[in-house]
Amino acid sequence: MRGTINIPFLSICIPTYNRGEHVSLLVKSILENDSKEFEIVVLDNCSTDNTKELLEQIKDSRLIFKQNKENIGGKLNSAQILTKASGEYALLCLDRDSINVKYINVLIHKLKKNKDVVFGYCLLETENLNSDKLFNKGF
Repeated sequence: MRGTINIPFLSICIPTYNRGEHVSLLVKSILENDSKEFEIVVLDNCSTDNTKELLEQIKDSRLIFKQNKENIGGKLNSAQILTKASGEYALLCLDRDSINVKYINVLIHKLKKNKDVVFGYCLLETENLNSDKLFNKGF
């Protein structure tokens, strides 16, 4: 009998370069949410600091750490990471950003209610959960 493969609903994609301390804290804070419906994918753009060592210390199956073979630049790294995601949806989060983990489940719930969403953004630093902008197929 074959085992089942758990495909996450949401991939939180974090491109990074030389922000080891910050990206490590960001990943740890996201992992405080115990949901199994998301993964965190970090794509390191050949950092010269301690990014790899710090992220390899985090033992959680929801964290996927990858490194480029060469530095491809920030814009391309931000685009490339989306190809590493295995979730049904992807959230791009920069390594200098922060996520309030209590809203990850809210985001997942909203995406499940709006299956036709292909792109969206949220207004930062707002408590108004109805201020989202969602774009459906064909926009």
